[in-house]
Amino acid sequence: MDKPGFERLYGLLGEAGPTLPDTEPPDSLWGRIEAEADVEIVGAGSIVEYSVGADDTLLATGSDWERFALDNDAPEMVDPDPSRTLWSYIADDRARDLWQLVVSRVRSTGSAATVPFRCDAPDTRRWFEMTVTPAADGRVDFRSVLLFEERRPDVALMDRSTERDGSAPMVRVCCWCGRGDDGSGWVSVDELVYRNRMLEQPPAPEVEHVICDNCVRQMTAEADRLSTGP
Repeated sequence: MDKPGFERLYGLLGEAGPTLPDTEPPDSLWGRIEAEADVEIVGAGSIVEYSVGADDTLLATGSDWERFALDNDAPEMVDPDPSRTLWSYIADDRARDLWQLVVSRVRSTGSAATVPFRCDAPDTRRWFEMTVTPAADGRVDFRSVLLFEERRPDVALMDRSTERDGSAPMVRVCCWCGRGDDGSGWVSVDELVYRNRMLEQPPAPEVEHVICDNCVRQMTAEADRLSTGP
């Protein structure tokens, strides 16, 4: 990332937040969900892998990449354009800057970064852990492991096939934790839809994928950890 990019990023961030917490083992997470909600727990274990070269273009994909793309209504990602950089798939400036920061630190320090994130489907909540690892000749490998997922009633707002009203204000959803901005704070998408009764009068508003302030702090802390060491 060039110097203006870093200056813009740190101008948005201010002080770095606390370091990322350790991810709990799946068994304890499943137990907590079962104790708190009547949900169907789906077996975890899916792994999504891909690599970028020194120029940040996609080199290869592996494991469950194709199935995951199809399950998330993104058939265009089954065979991604090898001439496109990873960053061209990230529309939000702040999210793109953070990803570039993490990858830049991984390359410069030669150390891997591990961060948790959400990647939900309209009818499923999913929790992943991603490891970003440096490799030879500037290549960087990404490996996301599904820790657990749970079924939920279908949220049409998150379904790409839902009819949209392009004139309505867009709904901001964090591309990292999966929460939505209701104007006063970041809440679960389920709660956001319920509070605003936004699907009672279709078509639904457009969704803008951004990154919330809390995830900015967490990802920046992980990038800072690479520079300072454990």
